[in-house]
Amino acid sequence: MKKYLKIGLIVIVLLLVVGGGVVAGIKFGFIPDFLGLSPPEAPVEEPKALSPLERLGQPPFLISLNPIEIPVISNGQIIRRCSFAFRVQIEPEDTVEVRHLFDKLQSKILEDLMVFLPRNLETRDTVDLMAVKQRMRRVAEQVMGPGKVKDVLIQGYFER
Repeated sequence: MKKYLKIGLIVIVLLLVVGGGVVAGIKFGFIPDFLGLSPPEAPVEEPKALSPLERLGQPPFLISLNPIEIPVISNGQIIRRCSFAFRVQIEPEDTVEVRHLFDKLQSKILEDLMVFLPRNLETRDTVDLMAVKQRMRRVAEQVMGPGKVKDVLIQGYFER
């Protein structure tokens, strides 16, 4: 009888271990839930794919200025030529209001760069494009009025 009691106890322990393993497997998703132990999951809705216009907003409104070439003169000789291409970012509704100022802006940029570049290149080997951008934004704000210019971008730069 002791023998049957030991075998019965071992069988009960094995059933508990196997049952616990099955329940754990169902809980963690290793075994399909054939017993209906876990509540059904709510369906997950896929987020609607946003268009680039919805994600990023309206593209910037940029107006290109004519390319500008600045000769850098030192000791009476041209030592370099720096060519720039600028774009001005403005609000689309301000286009008509500031369109007539682009020729004046072009000449003011040329005047400013003719003074700035030789001084800048006296102490440096390369042109400080960040300083050029800041100066051009300041010049554009002076010509077009405060708040009209969102940014001035250097579209291209070439030096020879």
